[in-house]
Amino acid sequence: MNAPPSASPDVIRAQVAAGFDAVASRYDWETEGNPMVRWARKETQGLLLARFPAGSVLLELGCGTGVEAVALARAGLRLVATDPSEAMLAQAADRVCRAGLQGSIALRRLGAGAAGLLLGEFGPGRFDGAYSGFGPLNCEPELQRTAAALHGLIRPGGRLIVSLINRFHPFESAWYAAHGDWRRASRRWGGQAEGTVSPALSQRVPTRYYTPRAFARRMAPFFRPVGCRALLLLLPPPYLAHLVTRHPRLATRAARVERRIAGWPVLRGLGDHFIMELERV
Repeated sequence: MNAPPSASPDVIRAQVAAGFDAVASRYDWETEGNPMVRWARKETQGLLLARFPAGSVLLELGCGTGVEAVALARAGLRLVATDPSEAMLAQAADRVCRAGLQGSIALRRLGAGAAGLLLGEFGPGRFDGAYSGFGPLNCEPELQRTAAALHGLIRPGGRLIVSLINRFHPFESAWYAAHGDWRRASRRWGGQAEGTVSPALSQRVPTRYYTPRAFARRMAPFFRPVGCRALLLLLPPPYLAHLVTRHPRLATRAARVERRIAGWPVLRGLGDHFIMELERV
């Protein structure tokens, strides 16, 4: 039985960890072959590498199987990568070992809400920045606690870059409405629902959906937003990636236009995800 998003924080965290534990062994096989996941990952990694030069020390919240951590470490960054799922972290440890990057990536098993535990190990202001990709913070029930912990861990002026699942995604709503599925067309609008752990796997976890403005409020007064753009605005979400395979030329044009308009007011809050950059105050 899945716990509702209104359950206690500890129950929600246990539900999330169990959901990802259950799919860890096949998670990469299912997600890394998805063209929309690959496209979104390329966009987010590009932003991270533009903001954090080689030698930067970063904290990752929700590292999953370690794809981003390994890519960034290969570019010369050093990381502490965290995740609440023991099985996902085991996959990440295997990837780090195969890449020979044990000296650049330290792995820790903890959720975003427990990031404050790292203060005792690493000390205040130890990190140049932090990031969280593809929605781990949508599953964290106590964002203010996370924000306070990150404020202590990141140096003044350091950056936090996150991508979150959006509350309003017209592409999804229009798609399901056109197919007569009104429940799915409106599933995000209430702000809380059960989300799947990946595009094609059935496990579900309690999920909170944010608008950019609502998320920024949750991170205040510890962080202030300095940039935001939509991710998968004109392109389909990962669970509709077959549309890209079916219409590759149209997808190429959509990607080109999306890169131009994804940061426009209003539009930046309407993608499947949004990427927000915040500064530690």
